[in-house]
Amino acid sequence: MNADMPEGPAGEWDDADANEFDIEFGEEAISADVVNVTQSSAESVEAEEVHLRQSAAQTIDADTVDMTWSAAQVVEAETVNMDQSAVLSIRAESANLGQGASAGVIMGQEVSLENSAAVAVIGQHQVNASGVRTVLLIAREVSGDVRALLDPRGALFFGLGIGGVLGLLSLLRPFRRRR
Repeated sequence: MNADMPEGPAGEWDDADANEFDIEFGEEAISADVVNVTQSSAESVEAEEVHLRQSAAQTIDADTVDMTWSAAQVVEAETVNMDQSAVLSIRAESANLGQGASAGVIMGQEVSLENSAAVAVIGQHQVNASGVRTVLLIAREVSGDVRALLDPRGALFFGLGIGGVLGLLSLLRPFRRRR
């Protein structure tokens, strides 16, 4: 649904701002300047600003995304701010994960995490962390308290170890066939 033509009870216009769209009951696709999703869901959201509160979205493409007690599959934005929320994949200039936030993969110029978790954090410039757990951490500069299972050096050794085991198994395969 396009924000220019709301239909039914799902969309509600704010008289003060004709480009703001509030979602109450769920939508497939929303496009507007400002989108507020509260206790609802949306398949695809495209906007300058997206605010999710106790909601879910499949994909979000926006300049600014604010999430509280929400979930999303893919978020692409200039700035992402999350608290008590989960995202599978984030690609942003600036990603800020606050208390209790979690993500699968975070890619950003500047990444800031506080008491949160991620599978992989890729910061092109800097990663600021406090009480963070991650499997893979790649960044030019890291400051704060991060517990990474694999840093670039650890990932290299892990890859060499897996490669060695697979190479050894392939060498032993002919001996197994002779029996």
